[in-house]
Amino acid sequence: MNKRVFQVIVPVLLIIVSLSFFWKTFVYGLIPVPADTIIGLYHPYRDYYVKDYPKGIPYKNFLITDPVRQQFVWRKLGIETLQQGSLPLRNPYQSAGAPLMANLQSALLYPLNIIFLFVPFTAGWTVLAMLQPIIAVLGMFYYLRKLRLRTEAAILGGIVYAFSGYSIAWLTWNTIGHVAAWLPFVLLIKEHVLHDFIHRSFTRKTWVMLAALVAVESAYWLAGHIQTAVYVWLITDVYLIVRGWQVMSRLPSNERKKYVLKLGIFFGSAFVLVVIATFIQAYTFIQFVFLSSRGTDRANWQEVEGWFLPWKHLIQFVAPDFFGNPATLNYWGTWNYGELVGYVGMVPLLLAVVAMSLRRDTKTFFFSTLGISSLLFALPTVVAKSPYILHVPFLSTVQPTRLLFIVDFSLAVLAALGMDMILRREVSLKQLIRPIGLIGITLAGLWMFTLLWKDDVQNASVAQRNLLLPTGLFVGGSVFMFLISRMRRMRVRIVMGFLLAGLVCFDLFRFGWKFTPFTDAAYLYPETSVISFLKKQDGAFRIMSTDNRLLPPNFASYHRIEDIAGYDPLYNKWYGEFVAAWMRGKPDISPFSFNRIIIPQQYDTRFADLLNVRYVLSLSPLTSEKLTPVFQEGQTMIYENTASFDRAFLVSDVVIVPSDQHEIKTLFDKTVDLKKTATAQESITVSNIPLSGTETVYIEKNLPGEIVVKTTTRTPRLLVVTNVYYPYWKATIDGTSVPVHRVDYTFTGVTVPEGDHTVRLFTSL
Repeated sequence: MNKRVFQVIVPVLLIIVSLSFFWKTFVYGLIPVPADTIIGLYHPYRDYYVKDYPKGIPYKNFLITDPVRQQFVWRKLGIETLQQGSLPLRNPYQSAGAPLMANLQSALLYPLNIIFLFVPFTAGWTVLAMLQPIIAVLGMFYYLRKLRLRTEAAILGGIVYAFSGYSIAWLTWNTIGHVAAWLPFVLLIKEHVLHDFIHRSFTRKTWVMLAALVAVESAYWLAGHIQTAVYVWLITDVYLIVRGWQVMSRLPSNERKKYVLKLGIFFGSAFVLVVIATFIQAYTFIQFVFLSSRGTDRANWQEVEGWFLPWKHLIQFVAPDFFGNPATLNYWGTWNYGELVGYVGMVPLLLAVVAMSLRRDTKTFFFSTLGISSLLFALPTVVAKSPYILHVPFLSTVQPTRLLFIVDFSLAVLAALGMDMILRREVSLKQLIRPIGLIGITLAGLWMFTLLWKDDVQNASVAQRNLLLPTGLFVGGSVFMFLISRMRRMRVRIVMGFLLAGLVCFDLFRFGWKFTPFTDAAYLYPETSVISFLKKQDGAFRIMSTDNRLLPPNFASYHRIEDIAGYDPLYNKWYGEFVAAWMRGKPDISPFSFNRIIIPQQYDTRFADLLNVRYVLSLSPLTSEKLTPVFQEGQTMIYENTASFDRAFLVSDVVIVPSDQHEIKTLFDKTVDLKKTATAQESITVSNIPLSGTETVYIEKNLPGEIVVKTTTRTPRLLVVTNVYYPYWKATIDGTSVPVHRVDYTFTGVTVPEGDHTVRLFTSL
């Protein structure tokens, strides 16, 4: 076959193979979104389907709820805000007002969001999910070909990386997978540059490579997951240093300085351009991090089960479902499956062991070292625990199991290197016995353990069933490897190499389909009677839920209903402390951990009133003098809070306090009337003359990034707006800029002079 034709056919074939994973989308119109958990787990959606499904609609995987509780909602809100011509700095529907664009997981500046300009959001989301394996498989294929591996080996490596355990576990998030997918492309570009600069100076191709590198590196920083992006950055920079040193060492001594200078200019320019391209996202994100509670959110890492990869879960590299699978409701391993599975396929694991055992070159050494060191930092070893013991910034707040991404990438490269050795007949039959025997002994040991384990017959039975397929794949893969190594004709070896890649596809696709839900798009947040009722209510108000199963945090964002709950790894420090004290029932703002989910459920306090909570949702009857039942659908009941404060109101007195602890104490003091008195930690001058009935506040406009208030006062007053304070708030009075204050611990205040005025609060960078 013509070489150019072959170069076109192979990438097309890889794209088709990747898209075949999504065959349910093409055949049945199902989307790779866990929408079934929305209507299967949560009210009022369960109430909506209760006639046809009195026990609830079955759902595939209870473990996968974050994509519909976070990423899908945030991206949709942000994209629609951008399409309306506004900068999506704020999400008013979560946690009484939370940053949106600064939340990196919203990925609002990710270049591939251009898809949403041409197709509806749900269709665009599905396309983005499909692009993850396509980008990964093509990047890995071209990178491995650049390393001079055979086409069949490069194909296998691409498939392994695109559909490894890490890639499948995070596929439906549409963030983490996109960050990881760009890694091979970064290495590919750096390989090109390292070789092109040996004998050339800057040419037209250099500028093409520069543009490509800036585009790809900007993409992974903007794709929506900082931890994975940092890993990509570290890997690719270490790789550049190691490979650059190797290339330079082969040059004559008089050419080395010139070579290093060219590399410095090229990669220094790329760094500056990437910083410029990602500056807005980086600036807002870093600002959010410093104003968040991230440092205290995981203070109890020693007590979190599955924070590190448990030693026993190394078994999942051999048998991914040895401990069961959440999708089949028989998982009995450490929580949680998605964080701990690094499966790359039985055959690729065999091939990786072959490469590590028999291949002696720098590529094998580098990726073996990379994979093993990453695994050591993921497991509960002394080196892994040291960043948490020493409180190393950033490292002490991230979950180390995400290092499985690097382990899977390294194994994919090593599998391709092992395949390449066998195809080139660089391995004898005798040499293959040792690496294959190692996996064989491991499987035999697992079989012996499960057969002799009598303490838990049910779990032993689950493990035995899930050892059958890995054992069969081990036997089949071993036979293929023996046969390929024995065949003399290259064409026969090539055919068998493709058959081996097909076996890998079967293994990884089966694993992926078992875990990944494909659902009906109609299940995406259906508008129930409860939702319709709330959306029809006038004025600015918030809701709260008294049950985790009822309109959980962030769901209200989809319906554009303002909620006081929120679920986000980053949340405003002051709001978190305010809610912590509220839930404790005492002025205690000491370190706390919400596990990233803030759900205030104590409705019978004045803090709920202060937060403008007009409606309280419950699955059981509530008794309170201030609550009036107003609507019910199935089990879901809505109560109106008659004591709710207005969103914006005037106070005549401000208590100046020296610290956060003094301020929260003042707010808990029941002798302080919060309708007349506010607290602050900076000097605010207002008149303490009692408010009169002629002084009014009218909210003229209440938008996500802007609130316009008309005020009438007889003396200077403090206007309190119970939107969570954040530095992006700016204010004007009659068009003139004025300061914005943090008041009542976590809210926003503006001093207004006497008379009739228009106060405009708006978000701005």
